[in-house]
Amino acid sequence: MNIRQDQTEQVLAGLPLPLRSVGIDCTAEPDTLMGEGRVFGAGRVRSVVRSHQPRVEFSLLDLGGLPLLAGRTSPMAAWEEGAGISSITICHQGFPRYQEDRYRIALQPGGILINPRQGGEIRTGFLSSLNFPIEHQRLRRTLRAMQADDARLDLNQPLLLHPGSAQTTALAPSPLLSFFPYLDSLLQESRYVGTGLGLDEQIYRLMALSLLQHKGCFARIEQRWVAAPARWSATMDQLVEFIHAHAHLALTLTDLEERSHYSARRLQQLFQDRFACTPMQYVRRQRLQMARQKLQLAAPGDSVTRIARDCGYRSSTRFSADFRRQYGQPPATLLRAARHRQPAGRSVQP
Repeated sequence: MNIRQDQTEQVLAGLPLPLRSVGIDCTAEPDTLMGEGRVFGAGRVRSVVRSHQPRVEFSLLDLGGLPLLAGRTSPMAAWEEGAGISSITICHQGFPRYQEDRYRIALQPGGILINPRQGGEIRTGFLSSLNFPIEHQRLRRTLRAMQADDARLDLNQPLLLHPGSAQTTALAPSPLLSFFPYLDSLLQESRYVGTGLGLDEQIYRLMALSLLQHKGCFARIEQRWVAAPARWSATMDQLVEFIHAHAHLALTLTDLEERSHYSARRLQQLFQDRFACTPMQYVRRQRLQMARQKLQLAAPGDSVTRIARDCGYRSSTRFSADFRRQYGQPPATLLRAARHRQPAGRSVQP
């Protein structure tokens, strides 16, 4: 497709980004962007342009370790290779096509392409889309935590999730699609909110739920959640002990599900009944209690940032806000008090 520069400008200008709250961060040629591997991570990625004025306009977000690219591009063709990872393309505007051996898949707006990196070709005209990678191992782990490890999903074949297409039996749009308007509203407050909230976990869960619906086994899995025991058990005592011992690690709800073999919904109910909080709020309580003890017994050279990191917080700002909310004073106050109590003459380590 050959297009003059002014036509390219007009078409791209009229093609909306899939996230309204995010502006354009960068403009590049498609082969430059793909070749650098800035978004798609491991494996090999290459592309060729199909217009006189090739251009990609995009914004790159961090959803807690998961890179999300929201962008629009002029016509191009791309290939990806790499084991254990699929590229997810959510078509917002445009009609891209995927081709690999016997597979021929045409996307429409609202369609979701799960593309294992096996060298298949995807061709686009002018396209506005959301793109992110999914690790097969982590997705299988999420399915196990959701008691759906027997769903027999083949992650090594390309798959299209789109209502009304021949490739899916779903009667409603993928649950994953409902997440992005919510994300868009959050981004109005701050573009870094995805990092703070760790929204990568939510992406993986909604991806798993979409695949269960596509496979037609969601109702069966749901019955397992309904039938899960509703009473506190020795397993839950063991889970609480596990949290106390590992709260300083980057625990997620999936970790707790996998450890206990209870669903997230059941864990929420049991923790609410026993501790009047959610499982992750309980984890946060343990981190704050641990941090409070460390602050009160701070050694020379300790800092709020170091203690926050040692207690499982990735952000010292978030730690300070949580600590103040829990104990009514900033952590720096306790640290200063601990230093005043230190014996005179003790040297401060760097």
